[in-house]
Parts: sequence; C-alpha cells; structure tokens
Amino acid sequence: NITITRNAAEGNFRLLRAMPNVQTGSYTLTIKNMTLKGGGGVQGNNAVIRGGAIESEIKLVLNGCTIRDNTAEQYGGGIASTAGTLDIVNCAIFGNEAWYGGGIYIGPNVTSANISGGSIHHNTALWGGGINILGGAETPINVIGVHIYLNQAEVIGGGVAVTKNDGSPQLTLGEG
Repeated sequence: NITITRNAAEGNFRLLRAMPNVQTGSYTLTIKNMTLKGGGGVQGNNAVIRGGAIESEIKLVLNGCTIRDNTAEQYGGGIASTAGTLDIVNCAIFGNEAWYGGGIYIGPNVTSANISGGSIHHNTALWGGGINILGGAETPINVIGVHIYLNQAEVIGGGVAVTKNDGSPQLTLGEG
C-alpha cells in the first residue's frame, strides 16, 4: 500500500489531476490499493477549487483505495470527476469536505459512474455530503453495495444529492 499525503506547510494543492491526452482525447488511469490523504486546502488565495485528492476528466478507475481528509473549496473534497467515466471498487472515502460533494462530486460531463463495495462516510458539504451528482442527460450512475453513512450536508442530501443539469441522470442505488 502506498500513501500520498500533502504537507499542509507546503500550501494548498490537490494530490492528483488526470486530464485527457491532447492528441488522442482519451486516457485511462487505474489506481489500486493507494491512500490519498490531506490533499487540497481552502485557506488563502490559492484554494483548491475541485478535487482535494483527485480531479479527473478521463476514465478513472479506483480499486481498494482510501481517499481521506481532503478538502476543496467548491467541488469534490475527495474526488471531483468532471468528465469521462468513474469506476470505484471497494474504496473507503471519508473525512472529506467541499461545498458540493464532500466525498465525491460527479459532474454533468461524466458519461457513466459505477461505485461498488466499500464505504462513504463522515464527509461534509453544503450539497451531497457523501456524493453530489450534477448529472447530464440520461447519465447512468450505479451505487451498489456501498455503505453510505454519517455524512452531513447543510442544504440537501447528507448521503447523496442528485441535481439535474440537462435531462435526468439515471441513478441506481442497491445492495451488493
């Protein structure tokens, strides 16, 4: 297991940013058994806006990871997936904070998201303490067998908040 931790004395910065390849327009990033801790930061003039630990605009696959104690000023204290696809398997996402999606923010340009196993807990946000989904038209989002508990939201959706952008995201919640 590898752990990446931000040293707060070094200032605000996200731990990982995954962007598409300029030439091909695509990319896939798979991360297994890694802990991302303490990323982001909201103090001062250089606040991290999206994704305290991870901001992604590509196909992102997380397996057996821990995303904890990260902050973003606006979107996705732990993870901000703003385009591409998102697959999270057996991960623990906790102690993260942002305005939208304390644990995970799924933006309107994400074409699909699948979260299975693991847990999303003790995250804080204004909208969607655990997960905030600002889905695009007919975006399939599946959350299966995930323990979502003790998340807090000041406005709506302590566990999960779904807001629509264009159309209605297709959210499926179920037991694994």
